[in-house]
Amino acid sequence: MVVTKKERISGKILSNNEPAISIKPDDAPARTIQRSEILQVFDDEGELIWQGELPPMPARASTAEQIPTAAVRTRAISAEFLLGGVTGGFFSEEQRLIDSMNITATYADGSKQGAQNRLLTMGVGLTYSWYQNARWATAVSYLYRETAHTVYTGDDKTYQKITFADERLSALHSLMYGRELHFYPGGDDFSFDLVGQAGYQVGNYRALSTYRSMYSILTPQPPAYNGATDIFIHGPTLRAGAGFTLRGAFFLFKIAAYYQGAINFSADNVVFTSGGSTLAKTEKVALLHDYYVSASLGFRWEP
Repeated sequence: MVVTKKERISGKILSNNEPAISIKPDDAPARTIQRSEILQVFDDEGELIWQGELPPMPARASTAEQIPTAAVRTRAISAEFLLGGVTGGFFSEEQRLIDSMNITATYADGSKQGAQNRLLTMGVGLTYSWYQNARWATAVSYLYRETAHTVYTGDDKTYQKITFADERLSALHSLMYGRELHFYPGGDDFSFDLVGQAGYQVGNYRALSTYRSMYSILTPQPPAYNGATDIFIHGPTLRAGAGFTLRGAFFLFKIAAYYQGAINFSADNVVFTSGGSTLAKTEKVALLHDYYVSASLGFRWEP
């Protein structure tokens, strides 16, 4: 059998010379084939007796992720802006106290609208990261977060919005260290990211600041709070997030969603009682939960 660049010919080899091979196919007249056209020659028992230079195998299309190497910048610094909410510990107790007061506002048409209260966290941060390779990077972050507590009635559509109080409830500084994991579905310009960091946070809790701001305007007037007001808080914290990053030649833009948990230690606790009833009480040790979305804009370079 002779295998050429175009076909496979089965038959009896009549002559096997350097310039050419003569073969009598099983169902056709004898043929002479030039050696330059032949890739392989097999004897009547199917054993390979001669082989020419085989053509290169075509490259198989790769469906695996293409991880960039030379395009990776080894250093990056970015500013972070975040917005979200918080629950747990004294945050939940502050909301529970307002809900228990059953505050209402009476409008001109005689209808009464119950008060709502909302916690909103806003913050900024700065992250410095360095890449061990295209997949892994180490990141150090500083975050500053403030949580505002707002009590209001009305939707500003059917009923005028009336704000009873809008006060800063807490301010926190966090220093965190951790790792980033990057996946590149289409090259260095875009990546999906996973982030995990741990650290420590310190700050202050302005106990019952919203209650103290509005209690004097309520009718009937609720009891005054005379306990601790500015309480030092601290504790270990961690955050985990996922998002995506767009990269240019020297800049990066990142959107991510995070959960940040903390074990909070308070220098003092709130015990607010009136007439033998406990209106509000916080613990010196509690678990706090932050949920926020962040947008980061940064610069990257090679040292």
